[in-house]
Amino acid sequence: MEPTELLGIIEEAVVAIGKSIDPDDDWHPILWTVNRQDHVVINGLVGMSTEQQARAIPLIEKMQGARLAGFVVTAWFVAQDADKPCLLPPSQDPDRQEIVCISVAGPDGVITSQARIRRSLTEAPHLKPWKRFTQPGTNSGRFPDALLAGLRA
Repeated sequence: MEPTELLGIIEEAVVAIGKSIDPDDDWHPILWTVNRQDHVVINGLVGMSTEQQARAIPLIEKMQGARLAGFVVTAWFVAQDADKPCLLPPSQDPDRQEIVCISVAGPDGVITSQARIRRSLTEAPHLKPWKRFTQPGTNSGRFPDALLAGLRA
């Protein structure tokens, strides 16, 4: 299995799960690992802070012998100009967008996919089309860095 294949599988799972959740629920943080025999293990990281999740990811990857790993998280996103500093945390920015973000780490780096969440008061959340960022080495942050750390341990 290649990183882009794992990314596609996770995208499909996120869409399917989203059809069955309550209107105001989020997708749970999930770590997917793929070992050398291409066995996939799905790990729920529910009930942890984001810092605890970032610390747990490399440990779980190492214990499961991961050669690929993917992480799903719901987050706030704000489009920014590269030359302008961020003045507010994304959760407080009036221009924020709610997204589901998938990061997949492999031997060449991390690729990501994001889908904007559209909410309704009465229906399950709906995802806009996925936007993929598949140039390894350009995706970094708390979770991409944790995914890479576990694969390189």
